[in-house]
Amino acid sequence: MQRSCGDFSPEKQKRVFEDLIKNSYKGIPGVTYVQGNTRSASFAVLMIFTHGNEPGGLAAASALLDDHDVRDRLTGNVMITVNNIEAGSKYFLAKTAEEKSACRGVDMNMNRIPEDILDRKSGSNEPYEIRRLLQLMPLLRDASLGLDIHSLGQPGNPMIIDTKGKKLVLDELSDSMDVETRITNIIAHMKGYSVGCLVGGLKKGAGIKHENLTHEVPAIALEVGPHEEPTAMDFARKLTLSTLLGAGYLDGERTENTTTQRTYQTIDSFKFPSMAYQFVRPHNEFGFIRKGEVIAKGDGDDIVAEQDCHTLFGIAPTGLKLTNEAHLPDERMFLALPPQNRQRFLREPVFKD
Repeated sequence: MQRSCGDFSPEKQKRVFEDLIKNSYKGIPGVTYVQGNTRSASFAVLMIFTHGNEPGGLAAASALLDDHDVRDRLTGNVMITVNNIEAGSKYFLAKTAEEKSACRGVDMNMNRIPEDILDRKSGSNEPYEIRRLLQLMPLLRDASLGLDIHSLGQPGNPMIIDTKGKKLVLDELSDSMDVETRITNIIAHMKGYSVGCLVGGLKKGAGIKHENLTHEVPAIALEVGPHEEPTAMDFARKLTLSTLLGAGYLDGERTENTTTQRTYQTIDSFKFPSMAYQFVRPHNEFGFIRKGEVIAKGDGDDIVAEQDCHTLFGIAPTGLKLTNEAHLPDERMFLALPPQNRQRFLREPVFKD
């Protein structure tokens, strides 16, 4: 069985974070290159702290750096990137839940990259997140696999989010993880690119956003649970190691059993037109919304469901209305078709205690 994170206290999280941001690779700060037992130059990239208030990825990084059993089993190279160093640094100085929430980004949402990113030049007039991405892009372009760790601001279970790659490869990666829920097609309904889209590089001027992605190089995102819950730390560690094993970067035994995975295909998203809008009611994670239901009201037209659908992420009673105008450009809700069930053989790694 896999070990848990044990005592991965806030103090230990801070120590791991501070160690990671001191490291550099090819002159880029906040990047750690972990050499596996291989002569190959190819590497997977583990991306953490894309959002500054999501510390779960630290548990996965700690496993790769500090767990001797994992290091001995590493058959491929792994690069760890602390994507948003400044936001993460502010997070560890924050005292209240409100202050921590404000550490999601510095100048913008790092996971909503403008589609003209290839034309951007690093300079003081650019948002911090853009300047940092321009630093990281040459490294991300050379990776052979991308894994971006995220967590949720409300209760929820782990889920796999397909970012890019060939379906068969993404199916195989999904089969490596004991996760019941998978989301597809979300990039097509997202404002700009997610960080995972940069893995393997972008094709400039290929046409619509989806065609600019290099699908030969797979990338996925993992939502591991609520931000600071110990279970989220455990899932971040477990699912990262499972992914690396499934992709051939880690050696280990496997247990196989047949499981059913629910796949939600994203069909739409929407933003609030103004700060006056709010949701009519709370929504559970993957809650059902009937065609014609009014989802949100404000100082303009109602936002109405155009067909029967499910919401991908829950809306808590405390989150019905926006309180920070900086979040107004972001999607407030993603909508998906009813789930499709897929039978699969779960190939979960087994590590010795």
